[in-house]
Amino acid sequence: MLGIGWNFLYVGSTNLLTRTYAAAEKSKAQAANDLTIFVVGLMASLSAGALHSAVGWQTMNIWLLPWLAAAAGVILWLLRSSRRRKQFG
Repeated sequence: MLGIGWNFLYVGSTNLLTRTYAAAEKSKAQAANDLTIFVVGLMASLSAGALHSAVGWQTMNIWLLPWLAAAAGVILWLLRSSRRRKQFG
């Protein structure tokens, strides 16, 4: 399921990216986007192993709790604002 989700998100975002550029710029924009995605993925994969061996799995999970709380807060805020727009709009 992760691979299927990644595939749909990657293809969809690449399609949206190329729509925002002129025809002459599309290939350069897509190449820069692909390079950025793969370099960031490579750095995250390499650093994950080093970080796991340095601090351990439980510490890494604890460090992610504030990020998860922030994401949950944003999702709740978006849900609340969309409900208000439906009520008043």
